[in-house]
Amino acid sequence: MKEKFWGVQSTIARTLGLIRSEQAYNSLIKGLQIKNVFAKRTVIEALGEFKDKRTVEILNKELRTKEGYFIPSECLRSLGKTKDPEAFDIIKKNIKEKSWADLMQLGVVDGMFFLNNEKAINVLKEMTTTNYPQRIRMAAIRNLGKMSTGRKDVFDLLIKLSDDRDSIVQNGVAIAFGDMMDERAVPVLEKMTKGHRDTRIKRIAEESIRKIHTWIDTDIDMHKLKQENEELKKKLKS
Repeated sequence: MKEKFWGVQSTIARTLGLIRSEQAYNSLIKGLQIKNVFAKRTVIEALGEFKDKRTVEILNKELRTKEGYFIPSECLRSLGKTKDPEAFDIIKKNIKEKSWADLMQLGVVDGMFFLNNEKAINVLKEMTTTNYPQRIRMAAIRNLGKMSTGRKDVFDLLIKLSDDRDSIVQNGVAIAFGDMMDERAVPVLEKMTKGHRDTRIKRIAEESIRKIHTWIDTDIDMHKLKQENEELKKKLKS
């Protein structure tokens, strides 16, 4: 970590995180003295690969220094990576923390994602509400889609949010359904491709349908036409 250029320092830190040896750990601890914010953030990120009490204590200490917003935000993510039982309460304490570009709350969202347990999922569900900024709601929705495959409570929540007044939130829902890879989401996604919705929402919904049903023709309109024909045939038979 003696290199002077921050880009090289960051590369070294990431490599040390992958090595996960005691020597690598000690080198990262020394790396906390680095002044460059971008390099130090990578050191914090790499420390998250070491899942023990020492790491939690060090990250909590760095978090409390309030060194700008980039470093504390990364501390929240790495605390989640440790999977330590104490990490949840430390992360959640920052759920209402205001910061530039909502960096602290984004750190909470990602920290809960990395924790990936029942309590973390409940916090993310809370963070999808209108009590939180737009980008936080979308980030929480997207992370729920990645970590909650098969959960009815999350699925029902996403259905409700698919009609949210905020188009950015709707985008997040369409992406989350695609990540969940749940066929039950296809009718909801098809609904999102229709009406007066933003064209971006329609496009993302179509992409998520293709992601779930890889067998669908490359032309989504042809798929819709086939569905309409099948529905018409059923009506004529009845």
